[in-house]
Amino acid sequence: MLTWREDVEAHALHKRGWSISAIARHLDRDRKTIRAYINGDRTPGRRRDDRPDPLAPFAAYLAARFVDVATCGEMVAGGHPWVCEPLGEWLAERWAHHEARPYGFHVTGALPDEVVVTRR
Repeated sequence: MLTWREDVEAHALHKRGWSISAIARHLDRDRKTIRAYINGDRTPGRRRDDRPDPLAPFAAYLAARFVDVATCGEMVAGGHPWVCEPLGEWLAERWAHHEARPYGFHVTGALPDEVVVTRR
């Protein structure tokens, strides 16, 4: 990896007609490295990331669980109102975190078929 200073120096020497090999010797770097920076294939100050994407093995899992925001409202529409209403309103308006809105629900009934939820 070249620093910004070395990259500027390599470009300046190249403009003066120095060969890639001469620049590499002067900067004590490999010829292929100097050539990559001169050609613009590499960026100074940034290491080349040869590591594989750590999330690649989980791509199918993530795709199945994370959805586009446009379809999110449709997916939760048939759910519990204490989830659907706040989430639906937030998706529609996208208020900021510091603009938190209070939600209150009153739940009556003991059995799933008897549950009645009303918003306060």
